Amino acid sequence: MTINKRKVIISVSLILSIIAVAAIIIAFLIHMGFGKPLSNKEQTDVSISTDTIVDRIIGELDYSGISRVSSDNISKYYDIDEKLISEATVYISDSADSCFEVSCFKLNDENDYSKVESKIKNHINSQSANLQILNPKESKKLGNTKIEYCNPYILVVVADNSESAITSFRNFITGKVSSGKN
Repeated sequence: MTINKRKVIISVSLILSIIAVAAIIIAFLIHMGFGKPLSNKEQTDVSISTDTIVDRIIGELDYSGISRVSSDNISKYYDIDEKLISEATVYISDSADSCFEVSCFKLNDENDYSKVESKIKNHINSQSANLQILNPKESKKLGNTKIEYCNPYILVVVADNSESAITSFRNFITGKVSSGKN
């Protein structure tokens, strides 16, 4: 073999090796979750119950002074057509002059999100009007209400650390379980 042919073969082999290593690295990074777009279309574990989600958030964030609204009374608290959701869990403050709340709804159909979101906003607005009289300071928290959608779940949080609750929620239902309390 001539020296020029040998150089070409070595160059081509080197380039192919670099391409193969790059492809392996890219495949590994994709597998590890890098490069995934952040959206409401993240893969969620739809087998998790709304009870489990809310209980997990309450436990992680050490929420206290709250009680669960019985399933029979959720429709009185939230005016959401039961045909739109398959599950609902609602916890509210034990105190009438507090707006603290953690609620989770599981939609039957993702196309109904805007209908349910509208009902949630109506509920929050109604609560705000009531709290203006009882506790104006507390009613300001309602302006910071977080409504997070991660198909098929909707989480509603009215709390001082609502961002932490949202993070816990997203991590839990997408399988990115946190290792401790926030």
